[in-house]
Amino acid sequence: MTHATPRRTGVLLPLLIDLGLPLAVYYGLRSAGVDQWWSLLWSAAAPAVTVVVRLVRTRRVDFTALLVLSMIVLGLVLSVLTGDPRTLLIREAWTGMLGGLLGVWLLASVGYGRPALMVVFRNFVRAKAGEEGLRAWEARWEQDAAFRRGVRVLTAVWGAASLLNALAQLAFAYLLPVDTRPGGHEPELAGDRRAAAPVPPRVHQAPRPAGLTGTDRAMTAETAVTAAPVAAPESTEPAAAPDRLRLFAEPNLDLQTRAALGATAYRAAEVGEVLAAVDRVNRAGLSGRSYHEEFLALDRRTATGAEDALRSGRTADARDAYLRAAKYLSLALFSVLASARPADEPAVFAEMRACWHRAGDLLDPPVQRLRIPYEDIGLPAYLLTPPGRPERRPTLVLVNGSDAQSIDLYCFGARAAVERGWNALVLEGPGQGSLLFEHGIPFRPDWEHVVRPVVDHLLSDPSVSPLVDPDRIALTGWSMSGILAIRAAAFEPRLAAVVADPGAVDNWLAWPEVWRRLVDGPDRSDPEAVNRHWRRAVLPELGPATPLLAKRAEIFGTRFLHDARAGRAPQDFWQLARTIRRFRCDDVAHLVTCPTLVLGYEAEALVPGQDTRLYDLLRCPKQHTVLTAAQGAGDHCAPMAPQLRNAVVLDWLERTLA
Repeated sequence: MTHATPRRTGVLLPLLIDLGLPLAVYYGLRSAGVDQWWSLLWSAAAPAVTVVVRLVRTRRVDFTALLVLSMIVLGLVLSVLTGDPRTLLIREAWTGMLGGLLGVWLLASVGYGRPALMVVFRNFVRAKAGEEGLRAWEARWEQDAAFRRGVRVLTAVWGAASLLNALAQLAFAYLLPVDTRPGGHEPELAGDRRAAAPVPPRVHQAPRPAGLTGTDRAMTAETAVTAAPVAAPESTEPAAAPDRLRLFAEPNLDLQTRAALGATAYRAAEVGEVLAAVDRVNRAGLSGRSYHEEFLALDRRTATGAEDALRSGRTADARDAYLRAAKYLSLALFSVLASARPADEPAVFAEMRACWHRAGDLLDPPVQRLRIPYEDIGLPAYLLTPPGRPERRPTLVLVNGSDAQSIDLYCFGARAAVERGWNALVLEGPGQGSLLFEHGIPFRPDWEHVVRPVVDHLLSDPSVSPLVDPDRIALTGWSMSGILAIRAAAFEPRLAAVVADPGAVDNWLAWPEVWRRLVDGPDRSDPEAVNRHWRRAVLPELGPATPLLAKRAEIFGTRFLHDARAGRAPQDFWQLARTIRRFRCDDVAHLVTCPTLVLGYEAEALVPGQDTRLYDLLRCPKQHTVLTAAQGAGDHCAPMAPQLRNAVVLDWLERTLA
């Protein structure tokens, strides 16, 4: 009598349903932009149905499906109990070796009855040898001591490996930053020419190169709010990474100046002039005051040279000198609050703007200065267009962060966009440029009310709309405006694409934790108690960092601007904190529908890890690209690599809007 051997598909199909289908559902939903929680929940549907159906049909529990279902449920329960999305990362354990629960099951079975591998292998033996072969194989358990010992050892080894793998995944999830853990989604590296959005999430991320540990915590050229180096009681000044240039011992001035070196790529600085000024500051003794005075003097020498060149008909020389003068004045403006005359801030800004305007007038074609209708004052903006016949073109709207100026956006995006045949609109919004320095208008968190009239103007103004392709308007937010750009895109459907540079979700988290605890602690509802502690325990310890803190705070309200120009740090920290906490986009990121590029930086110090958080919150077509220290672009906003940064952004925009 013979027995038909079952077809192998009869064995493999249940395994594919039990193991493969949950993975396919989970990663398919994540690729489509569905939230992690819902993706994990829906991935549990297949094994749940399998357990019920097979129990009803055969009156037997399907242990494989039950195991997969129990691991998914365990992940969901732990996530709910802890409130920590990282807990979902335990799913990475069962994508490799069925996870810790499998390991526990295997190990436990070694000491009680037949080891679990006997159960697991039954179907394979039946498929290979038929029913008679299966009975003979099971009989060996009763008759062959060596066979029993071998199965127990194999089960124990497999169980231990599964359990250790799961424990390692948990360690990676909770001990490493989210954006560097094995098993996290792999951000595209600059220079990588893989397909654009959406990048498949949660594939293995290559480890960082040795030595690139992100230890550079200095602030960079264009920052959103104050960071730990501002004399936060728990902060220490970081040592420079061995492969990065260090101009000044003070990290904020150092990185502002490195951004000036980066501006040489677009003729907005000269390496020799910058380094000579650095040498003079260091020889005189570094301070905010000496820095301000040196770059103010350098600007005035450069501006005088521009005027001489213009009078003698050397237009190109005059244009470049005015660009450099505007950039050097932006450094003097950044440090004016540390000077002997902090109230000169509006005058220094006006001097810088004049150089920027003169340079723009000498570009080919000249920069168009616009006043976009906005409330009762209007938004200053600068439209740069390519040479040649006027025609409808894609248009990039560039929005600054907290302390950079229009000359900086000229280098970080505008000039490069024009060279590729795009229009570039450099915008000064509330809290920026003349609105801040001359009219005292602070930032506002609901940036959609700023971007909406800008898009209206591009599409309706008779002097501008014939130049604008209405289907290809993109928005890029630099530094602090990475948050604001996402907020605007959530409510402005006419945007075709948006770039968050860098990606971030919450400005408040960029402030030192010890300061945040003042208003997040037991006195949070008592403004007087918070401010009393602030004035008695924090402000007296600031010392030379006072002007920097004043600089970070002045953008958030008239009272803080007055404090800054009076040469003092903000006095009402409770109100300052309340204001800053409104600058976030984690509550609206899921509403963005247009393709989105999230930039990150390997040594990001101001908003570390927030680019990954933003990427995970977005449900639109999206891409996550990280610039690295090995490329010379690992710091916040890549201050010394504008050409690389611009290529990454514009390559993505051109692919996306083609």
